[in-house]
Amino acid sequence: MKNLILNQNYGKLYEDVYKGKCEVFEFQNSLGSVKHLFIKREVPNPLEGVIYYDLITPFTYGGPVIEGCKEEDKWDLINDFRNEFMMYCQENNIVSEFIRFHPLLFNSMDFLHCYELDYVEDSRGIDISRHSNPVAEGFSVGAIAKVLEAFKSGLDYEIFTEKERIGDFSRFLTKVQNSKENKSPQYIEFCKDLLEDQLIFVEVKFDGEVVGMSVNILTDKVLTTHLFVTDRTGDSLDAAFVLHYGLTVWCRNNGIELIHLAGNWIQKNTEENASFRNNFGVLSDYKYCIGRKIWNEEVYEELCDKARIKRYVDYFPAYRVDERGQGFSPFID
Repeated sequence: MKNLILNQNYGKLYEDVYKGKCEVFEFQNSLGSVKHLFIKREVPNPLEGVIYYDLITPFTYGGPVIEGCKEEDKWDLINDFRNEFMMYCQENNIVSEFIRFHPLLFNSMDFLHCYELDYVEDSRGIDISRHSNPVAEGFSVGAIAKVLEAFKSGLDYEIFTEKERIGDFSRFLTKVQNSKENKSPQYIEFCKDLLEDQLIFVEVKFDGEVVGMSVNILTDKVLTTHLFVTDRTGDSLDAAFVLHYGLTVWCRNNGIELIHLAGNWIQKNTEENASFRNNFGVLSDYKYCIGRKIWNEEVYEELCDKARIKRYVDYFPAYRVDERGQGFSPFID
């Protein structure tokens, strides 16, 4: 998972979405190191000709990550990182930062003294290590009914573990995207760069034709869903539920302990993806938290004033409130 959220090629996929540049800040001293990947965005309204920036997490989860540090040295390392990163923000005209912390890495707790934290929700997924029947115990009654009905309609699935299958995913994605801007080549390069992670593909067919595919990332004994796509036929036959059923059965049979539902259904918006994930289990041990930080209070106030927005609106950063509701996937309009 660390490989994923610290992979700069991964972050670059979202530069167009956020109209910014993916950068990595690395801090290291005798106690250990902290790596932090983010999108650096230009603030829309310059002040007196000066361009300012803010930072945001690419895709679903991220945040700074500690490496090579003893537990007893952690808080000293974090304090040193905070001081160094504050200087970096001042020198680079960075006003504010918004982070979606990774619930499986628990890095929100590591940096609770650096950012203002808010609990959002428990993660969704299936803890296979605790369930003898992960489908029966990890799927809602409605989801199981949709899977059974899909099988009655003639859908079937197959699992592939060869990285070369990314080409099949790319071609199916391109076909479904149709006239949308095609991000598939960038996506393929990103997947090839994940040298230490295994890619797991699920393919759903109807009458011999592919109607749904997913790509998922396996690290140790944890599988993270990444992206899945269905065509119109797949949509009408609930292929998305079969994709997740097949993945769950494969994980149970191959000793995988946890499925983390962090992926996006490409054709759906943020709210629709959240609604779909609600069909599956709650991982109460893994809390999803967001972090906010204003690195330059004076400029933040000026930007809010210029945008004619009160700084305490229910959106962060407040001066970007007009962007509320925009998705954060390069495949989602």
